[in-house]
Amino acid sequence: MLRSNLPPHQVILDRPLPLKRRHPQVSGQLFHREVVSTPYKTAKRVLGFVVLAGAAVVLLLTLGRAEAASMAGRTSTPVGQSAISIEGDMDGQAGASAGSGDSLPVVSAPRLNEDDIKAPQLMLQQPGRFTQAVMLSSELDLDVSGMIVKATLKQRFKNTTDDWLEGIYLLPLPENSAVNRMTMQVGDRIIEGEIKEKQQAKQLFEQARKSGKRASLLVQRRPNMFSNKVTNIAPGEEVVVTISFLQQLDYRDGEFQLRFPMTITPRYSPGVPLADIPAEETNASVDLSGDFSWALPTTQVPDAVQISPYMFSRQEQQEKLLNPIQIRANIDPGMPLAALTSDSHQLIVSEREGQYRVGLTSPQVSMDRDFLLRWQPKLGSEPKAALFTQEVDGDSYGLLMLMPPANVKSADGQGGPQSGQAMAKEMIFVIDTSGSMAGEPIRQAKQSLMTALTWLRPQDSFNLIQFNSSTSMLFPQAMPANDAALQHARQYVQRLDAGGGTEMMSALQAALNNQSQGDEQGRNAVRQVVFITDGSVGNEQALFQHIHQNLSHSRLFTVGIGAAPNSFFMRKAAEFGRGSYTYISNVQQVQGPMSSLFKRLSSPVADGIQLQWQQGIDADVYPRRIPTLYLNEPLLISFKANKLDGQLVISGHTAKAPWRRELNLARKGGSDGVSTLWARSKIEALMDEKVAGADKDEIREQVLSVALTHQLVSSYTSFIAVEKTPVRPMDQLLTKAPVPNVQPQGQAAQSFAVPKTATGADFKLWIGLLVFLCSLFVLMRLNQQQERSDNLEAI
Repeated sequence: MLRSNLPPHQVILDRPLPLKRRHPQVSGQLFHREVVSTPYKTAKRVLGFVVLAGAAVVLLLTLGRAEAASMAGRTSTPVGQSAISIEGDMDGQAGASAGSGDSLPVVSAPRLNEDDIKAPQLMLQQPGRFTQAVMLSSELDLDVSGMIVKATLKQRFKNTTDDWLEGIYLLPLPENSAVNRMTMQVGDRIIEGEIKEKQQAKQLFEQARKSGKRASLLVQRRPNMFSNKVTNIAPGEEVVVTISFLQQLDYRDGEFQLRFPMTITPRYSPGVPLADIPAEETNASVDLSGDFSWALPTTQVPDAVQISPYMFSRQEQQEKLLNPIQIRANIDPGMPLAALTSDSHQLIVSEREGQYRVGLTSPQVSMDRDFLLRWQPKLGSEPKAALFTQEVDGDSYGLLMLMPPANVKSADGQGGPQSGQAMAKEMIFVIDTSGSMAGEPIRQAKQSLMTALTWLRPQDSFNLIQFNSSTSMLFPQAMPANDAALQHARQYVQRLDAGGGTEMMSALQAALNNQSQGDEQGRNAVRQVVFITDGSVGNEQALFQHIHQNLSHSRLFTVGIGAAPNSFFMRKAAEFGRGSYTYISNVQQVQGPMSSLFKRLSSPVADGIQLQWQQGIDADVYPRRIPTLYLNEPLLISFKANKLDGQLVISGHTAKAPWRRELNLARKGGSDGVSTLWARSKIEALMDEKVAGADKDEIREQVLSVALTHQLVSSYTSFIAVEKTPVRPMDQLLTKAPVPNVQPQGQAAQSFAVPKTATGADFKLWIGLLVFLCSLFVLMRLNQQQERSDNLEAI
């Protein structure tokens, strides 16, 4: 019976009293009058919901921790297979992928691993916590003469603890740098590095560590990524690590360009985590320690731990200057300049007698983006040809830059968007929409793609491909570039968002497949692939192999996006793709680089280039296969010869007629570093042969010979510096330590790469469990009170 003559927030329920709650001296049917407060019942329901939610949170966190240990590349597509969807056709709706970040693992392990790598600053590990070491300063000095850059990077670290330390850090360097010297200075003692075979250098370092000797080990992880370990640093000591390298300048579109990377975009590692594979099925011994890296080794990137440093959090980067650096440059261009600028930093420039001194307006800046420097010769003083030579041990070395004829019109006759009649092109645009592109990078990429669409002409065909954890195409095949298709494409691009992993292989497979229509125009079209990405992947070699094996008649052009793109991938993918590369550093400067790119796409200036040496000259030239030259791009070659005299004849084909140029090799004077740059070019060419399928052991022996002779760091050689006298007492323990890198400017926070702190997953798990237990306790107490109230009412 329900009685409703009470206030609206209460009701009286007359109901039979359960037998077990009847008074023992009363028989018959009893009614229990229960006054129940509606808010009270609501509170019980809410608490019940909290208990259930708490249980769900605990369960999810627990499962998440288990999944994190095996998440690296779990959803990747094996090499040779495709996971491609079609977003729509002319009658369909274009889709877009969204997400919050790369699907990458966050790993926390209880111990240190000698091969784990960290970013360019030391972190000292105390019991149960991390304490960042004081990095007094980093200094970069650039000395530019003609086409050659001599660079010195000096980094000062101080041990602020009472422990003996081994510092571990990872530093980015230019992808074409030739690292030829390393020193470590402690007080007034300078320890000079020596080049050794990689395993031998590692053994010497381990022996020095065990015996208490100071030592430093510099190892190449990628051509643009090097690790350095400094062991047996005494309490309170300051250590200065100096690395010297040579670099060849870029010259295109009438300006010289110098790029120095200062941070690393987190690399995605596709494949199955090796931890998920039984040991008997793998050929490698895998250490899963995650103290120095957020990544796990996978079947496709077994060295993922060594290339995946932790990152500072966005909050830390907003609060203080991290990894500060001073930059100075001394430029002797050999010609008057019209402009000297930087897209990345504000400069102070002074000039005296044709020498330019460059500094930054700020005493120090954070290492959160690449340093870019450009200078343009005055009109009429642009270089047409330049030859730099050096004599070493009776051998002659040369570095040659030659501009091909410039009076060649673009294929459309005018070089502008949608003008003229020319051979049809099939344009395949590929855009990276993975989590590492979130923030400023995806805005740059979308703006670049919008600009690219304006260059299509009615006789062209095109398609759009986006990729993150999966790959999708706008159209089933390349479609004519009519107004309807272009409008559909623009709407598609506007909806693109960044999130997920960087499964680049399936996107390459889709881009290099023949998508031309069956008509004659489609079959005869010039096929060009424009790949827009930050290149943040760890499986570069597999991607290069796929390009080499499947390029066919396509040409691949890469567009580097963001404040710290993987320049090694961008440059080398374009080389294997017989194209060229372009960098875009911010949204405001998209138009210029993309316009230059499309002028190059329409204007291959010279092809079939050959070198004819004077009789009696035996020359070893790199690159061995001279690439196609595009508009405003020079011919760049390095060579070693038994002598230099007579004429060098350079010939090729242009769009109008055969082309021929003669250069006098009998030059006086010399340029330091030319022999080192030739050795670097030869090592790079040998590693390219390895990608193309050459015998690995033969390549290794050839690279070792060149690297040891010219004292260069390579994939098979490392710098090792060991002090002769032990300094650490044997009864003193040695502690190892890394530090996070700085997240690239403009990139959305990559939370998976931030080290776990007091509010990490473990802490949140215990908080969730505590909330669950408290809620359960309160609910039980409320039920007990209700039981007592019911019994009293019954009595």
